[in-house]
Amino acid sequence: MRSLYTLFLIIGLLIFVQGQMVSAEPWIENFSDENLDSWIIKHPDPKLNTWQAKKGYLDYNFTFPIGKLFFRYTDILEFKGFPLNTERLNVRLTIIETFDSMVGIVIGQYTENNSNNWRGTYKFFQRSIWSPRDFPGQQPETQFDIEKDFEIIFNKGHFQLKSERKHILEFNEPNLPTVNCLGIIAYVDQKRLASFQVDDLVISGPNILDVHPKEKAAVLWGELKQH
Repeated sequence: MRSLYTLFLIIGLLIFVQGQMVSAEPWIENFSDENLDSWIIKHPDPKLNTWQAKKGYLDYNFTFPIGKLFFRYTDILEFKGFPLNTERLNVRLTIIETFDSMVGIVIGQYTENNSNNWRGTYKFFQRSIWSPRDFPGQQPETQFDIEKDFEIIFNKGHFQLKSERKHILEFNEPNLPTVNCLGIIAYVDQKRLASFQVDDLVISGPNILDVHPKEKAAVLWGELKQH
C-alpha cells in the first residue's frame, strides 16, 4: 500500500509540474477566429470603422463620411480572452502594413468602475506614447519609429519598449503596480480613408492561462490524502 501511495504521489507531482510548465506558455492570438470572440470593439460603427479577422491577420479600415469636417479619431479593440490582473506581462504585436493611420497597444488599468480604458492606460504607438489622463506621464521624450514589431515588457510599474528585439526606451510608472487592461488602438489624423493590418499578438507572463492540469493535480492530491 505504501508503494502504491508513493506511485500516486509521484504521478500527482508530475502533473502539477506539467501544469506549472504549461502556465508559462504564451497566449497567441493569430486572428483565425473571424468572430473575434476574445475581443470587444469599443466604438462599433460599420459606417465609420471595421475590425475584421481575415485569414490569420487583423484588418482595420476607417472611412470618413464625405461632407463632414475632418477630425482626429481613435478606436480600441479591447482584449477579453481571459481576465488580467498581473504584476508582470509581456505583449508583442507584429505590424504588416499601415496606410494613413497609426496602430498601437493600450496597457494599464481600468478606472471609473472598470469601464474606462483611457484614464489609467498608456497608449504605445509607432512613434509616440500617450500617457494616462489620471496622472502625469513618466515616459521619456524619445523619438522612435516602429515599423514591424511592438514588444512591451511590464514589471511592477516598469515599462520597457522593444522593436525587433532591440531596446527603444524604458520608464517607471509608480501609479501602475499592476495592469488589468489590454488592447489594440487605432489612430487616424484627419484622413478620409485609413487602414492597417497586424499579425500575431502574443501575451506571456506568469499565471496568464487557466491551466487545467493544475486543477487535475489538486483533485488527485485530494484523492491521495484519503488513502
